[in-house]
Amino acid sequence: MKKIILLFALLLIYPKSSRCMKHNKKQSQQQLMLCPITYENSQATYNFIRRNFKQYNLEKIGEDLKPCSIKIGNSQNGYISVRNEWGCADIQKIYVPKDSQIPNLGILLIRKALKFAKEKKLNFAVIETFDEKEAQALKELGFKEEHVQQGYKKNKKLYFLKKDTIDFVEPKEDYIDPFSGKHKSTSFYKGETFGFLLTLNREIIGVAKGTMRTMTLGATSVFSVIVKKEHRSNGYGKLLTNTVLEHAKKQGCTFATLDTFGFQAPKFYEKKLGFTIDFERSGYEQGRKLYFMSKKL
Repeated sequence: MKKIILLFALLLIYPKSSRCMKHNKKQSQQQLMLCPITYENSQATYNFIRRNFKQYNLEKIGEDLKPCSIKIGNSQNGYISVRNEWGCADIQKIYVPKDSQIPNLGILLIRKALKFAKEKKLNFAVIETFDEKEAQALKELGFKEEHVQQGYKKNKKLYFLKKDTIDFVEPKEDYIDPFSGKHKSTSFYKGETFGFLLTLNREIIGVAKGTMRTMTLGATSVFSVIVKKEHRSNGYGKLLTNTVLEHAKKQGCTFATLDTFGFQAPKFYEKKLGFTIDFERSGYEQGRKLYFMSKKL
């Protein structure tokens, strides 16, 4: 009689425990969520990126990468923004008011940027532009063409220029300042961005972002792809990056670009996501190299 009662009890308990396991499994799957970056979660996203980027750098190279940006001048009279990154002066923004009475103000601002770079003992300067005339004018100031990124709509090309020595070359007397009357952002990463978060139990474990600035020209640039250390090697980086690329493709983009240092993830982008290396930039401190990559969508 006792055996019959025990068997009956097990039959009652088993289905219940089985349902609980299935429910828990389903619940754990729902806890892993992919969602867009919004105004509401933007601060949490920024904190996650900064904290985990620092941890990654300490893990890989034993130091934290802290690029320093400086604004020379002001909004009223014109200014130039320079980013100091491991010995490189990255000229990111040049603003020349339309009503400026100062001749060749853009050139004067570049001179100030190079002076700042020399005072900080930086090794070289770089700048990017979609304007062919600006590229030619910068060559006359000692910048050399590193690479020309093609494939944009409207027959646009992105010129990458580098100055290997931090000095200023005086322009010719008939030199025409191509920056006059322009509010120009030279950085590929300036402007609006979009991105996605991967959360587990409402905790952010991964982020990937893309630029919107060049979407009208048929391209985006991927950046800030970060996965928390304990969640790496699970395919989350690939999932996040592909989500960014799919979103860009739906917006009409035909290719994507990115740049990554050698100690970061060039092999990951190349082998796991199909990006190819367009060119590499050397000259950074401690022999580091920056790889510029692209992929057709």
